[in-house]
Amino acid sequence: MTSKHLRDDRGIALLMVTSAIAILSFLLIDFTYNSQLNKIKVDRSRDMVQARLNAESGIKLALANLTIYQEGRNLLEKNDNVKGVVTPEKVERFLLSPFQPFVLPIPIPTGANAIQKNAIGDFSKNTLLPGSVLLEIRPISGFINPNALRLLKVPGDDKKGAQTDPDDRAGISDSDADKTAKKSPQFYVEKTLVEALEEKMREKREEDEEFNNLYANVDPIMLVKELKFFVNPKGAIDEPEIIDIEGRYDAKGIIPKHAPLTSLEELYLLDGWDDAIIDLIKDELTVHEAGYIALNEITNDQLKILFPDITPIQVEEFFKYRDGDQELEMEPNRFKSIEEFKDVIVKKLGIIDDKGYDNRIKEFEGAGLKVGVAGKLFKVICSGKSGDSEVKLTAFIDLPVLPPPPAKKEDKKEKDPQVNPDDQDAGDFDPDAGVDTTTKKDEKKVPVELLKPRVIEVTR
Repeated sequence: MTSKHLRDDRGIALLMVTSAIAILSFLLIDFTYNSQLNKIKVDRSRDMVQARLNAESGIKLALANLTIYQEGRNLLEKNDNVKGVVTPEKVERFLLSPFQPFVLPIPIPTGANAIQKNAIGDFSKNTLLPGSVLLEIRPISGFINPNALRLLKVPGDDKKGAQTDPDDRAGISDSDADKTAKKSPQFYVEKTLVEALEEKMREKREEDEEFNNLYANVDPIMLVKELKFFVNPKGAIDEPEIIDIEGRYDAKGIIPKHAPLTSLEELYLLDGWDDAIIDLIKDELTVHEAGYIALNEITNDQLKILFPDITPIQVEEFFKYRDGDQELEMEPNRFKSIEEFKDVIVKKLGIIDDKGYDNRIKEFEGAGLKVGVAGKLFKVICSGKSGDSEVKLTAFIDLPVLPPPPAKKEDKKEKDPQVNPDDQDAGDFDPDAGVDTTTKKDEKKVPVELLKPRVIEVTR
C-alpha cells in the first residue's frame, strides 16, 4: 500500500509542476508582450517628439535664411551701385530657393557617380540630426487677402464703416457709381478671388468625380459674396445677393463675424464654404498682412483692374517690355524696382500721369494692397520625420519695415512759406519705393530698412 501511495503522490506532483510551468509561461508571454508594446509606444512617442524638433529646426533654418535675406535687401537699398547689378528678386530666389526645397539628409540624385555618392554618404553620417527635414520657403506674392474685401469708408459717410447708397451721392448716376466700383481695390480682390476659385474648382472637378457630383452647382461668385458679407460690418454692402446670404445665416442661427479675419481657420465658420472648397483655396490666401502685388507676375486682367483706362495696345506693349517678344527679338525686362514700373506706366506707355499713378497706388495701399518686386511676408512649410512619425508645421514669417522718422512740417513751412498745401501729402511712406512722400516739391530718397524676421503664426 505504501509504494502505491507514493506513486500516486509522484503523479500529482508532476501535474502541479506542469501546471506551474504552463502558468509561468503564460505570464512570461504576457509580460513580454506588454514590454514590447510599451517599447513600441515609447519609440513612437520619442519619434513624434523628434519629428516635432526636426520641423522646428527647419523653421529656425528659415529664420536664419531670412535674416541673410534681410541684410541683403538692406544693403541693396543703401548702395545704389549694387542695386543696379543685383535685383531684390534675384536675392530672393538665390537665398530662399522657393522652387527648390531644402532636404536633409541630402538625397542621392539619379545618375550620381561613386565619388558623389560617397561624399553624400559621408556628409549624412556626420549629420547629428536623426530623421529628416523638408523645408520650403515661399514668398507670399499673391494678393488674395480676404480682409481686402472690406469696403473703405466713403467720404461723407455719417456712419463709420457704412457704405453710402449710390442714389444718395449728389451728381453720381447709377452707371457712374458702377464704373467707380469696378475701379476700386475691393473689386480687384473680389475678381481675383473668384477667378482663383473657378480655376481650382474646375481642376478638381476634372480629376475627382465625387467632388464634381457634390459641387457642380456651386457658384464661386456667391462664395466670394458670402466671404465679403462675413468680413464687412453689418449693413455695409448694398447688393441683392447679400440679402439672401444674410437671411440664410439668420435662419440657421449663425452669427457672422462682420470683422477682419485673424486666421484662415475662420474660413470654416462660413456656412456656404465646405471643408473641401476651403482646402482647395486655402494655400492661396493670407490674412496676416496687406496683399502683395508682384509686378513681375501681374497678369493681363490684374493690370487692367489696376489701371482701368489702359488700352489693349498699351497692355500688349507692357507685356512685350516685361516678358520680351521672340518675333521682335526683344529681351525681357524684369522690373528691378517699383520706380522702374512707374517709369514704364507713366513715361514709356503714357497709361496715366504722374499724379494719377500716385493716387491710384495710394488708393490700393489704403485697401491693404501693395506693389513691389520681392515679398516681405513668407510662408514656411517644414516637414520633420523620425521613424514612422511625421510632423508638418506651417509658419508665416514677416520682415517688418522700419517706419521713417516723422516729418517736421513746421520747419519746412518756415523755410519755404511758398509751398502749396495741395502739393503736400499726409506723410504716407511707400516701403517698396523707398521714397518719403511728405512733400512732392522736395522728394527725398529714403532707403528702406527691413527689421529682423519674426514668426507671426505657426500651425500644424
